[in-house]
Amino acid sequence: MTEFAERFLPRLVPVWQRLAYGVITRAVLMLFWGGFKQMTADRHNTSQLTGLPSALFYLSGVISGALMAMIGIVRMFDPDALVLPSGTQVEETAKSPSFCSRRC
Repeated sequence: MTEFAERFLPRLVPVWQRLAYGVITRAVLMLFWGGFKQMTADRHNTSQLTGLPSALFYLSGVISGALMAMIGIVRMFDPDALVLPSGTQVEETAKSPSFCSRRC
């Protein structure tokens, strides 16, 4: 789809990107809201195994939903935000000599 859109409808590519990030943001906001509602509903229930409130299990969904929503909102306004520039090399720790000398 990307190649087709870039070749035949190049002016609509930014619109499609923003629309896609809008759909993604809506989905992760549903994750956030559902996790938050479940977390508040189970805040008084304690796990028999750990003794911790079972709301902590849903906290991960709330935190990840909020962080992904922030990324989606930023990318709706600037689709190229938070992307490494082309040609940028990411350092790989698995190839470092200190890693291989201990593990290889």
